[in-house]
Amino acid sequence: MIWNVLVVTVLSPMAILAAPLMKRAADDTGILKFLNVVEQFDNALYTQMLAKFTEHDFAEAGYSSTQVPKKIIQKIMKDDTAHASLLADGLGGQALQTCKFKFDSVLTDVKSAMETARVFEEVAVAAFTGADLLLQDVNFRVAAASIVTNEARHQSVLNVLNGGSDIPQSFGVALRPEQALSVLSPFISDCDIGIPATKPLKLKSRLQAGVPMKFDMTNLPTNKRLFCQIMVGGQPLALSEPLETCTFPVDNVDGPVYMFVTDDAHPIASNILSQNHASILAGPAVAFVDKQEAVLSKLVLHNGLHGHQKAARQDIKVVGVQHRLARVLPENKGNKMKE
Repeated sequence: MIWNVLVVTVLSPMAILAAPLMKRAADDTGILKFLNVVEQFDNALYTQMLAKFTEHDFAEAGYSSTQVPKKIIQKIMKDDTAHASLLADGLGGQALQTCKFKFDSVLTDVKSAMETARVFEEVAVAAFTGADLLLQDVNFRVAAASIVTNEARHQSVLNVLNGGSDIPQSFGVALRPEQALSVLSPFISDCDIGIPATKPLKLKSRLQAGVPMKFDMTNLPTNKRLFCQIMVGGQPLALSEPLETCTFPVDNVDGPVYMFVTDDAHPIASNILSQNHASILAGPAVAFVDKQEAVLSKLVLHNGLHGHQKAARQDIKVVGVQHRLARVLPENKGNKMKE
């Protein structure tokens, strides 16, 4: 009986929250549509993954038990469905129903699919964090805050399933809707959210310490000086460098890294409310640096990280492009992020 009372106590805040969701501020509609599509997006990815890959495929990817990743994916899908339903209730009849999601390019094998899911979960966390700053209605801000904690748990477990740092940097990154859509939009069609995505950003070179990165310059201006902006959680400002000499930071980085291209040399702020987002021409591209293997990975992957990735080197996933980087990053004194 005590357990039942506790359940009622826990569920009551969400029941209270659901009632005023229909009374939204007009300015919140676009953001709510966007967040609802983010949840549809993740659910579609996992649905297509489970439909395509067999038990043998998961075993070949290095999982000790093929049921572990599948059951985790099913649990994440259940959460995402609940999130999408709540947001749809808040939108009344304005939730988008026509969106199509195509992930063929990243569903080549289980390993690539799980790496991509890790990136998308990170972007979802950043998107809900940013939305919590932009929403006007306090009820929706509470809803976004409650969802982001759950999305963060999804992201952590995807870190484990990929053999990466399970709980990396102490702080996360917030993204504006158009920035998150820069990563997601290449996989979406027939979906008029009403928020133009920032141009996607792709890397053309391997991520290597001390070696300048090369970006795909398609649709970027060639008649002006451009800059790369490298952002990690916990830093008030991005690291800004000329695009032609942009070098991957190696000190004090463990976890997700966001890279933008701007036409302004001034470092962009991590705070999206004061950020000069108008200077952003493309991005972000999202990558992971894993300095510490998740202890839990040893329980779900044969030989932990090394069994999953077959060497003392890590895969850095930038959506749509595969790169490799030495697992233990050498120190680079000339490119140090602020502690």
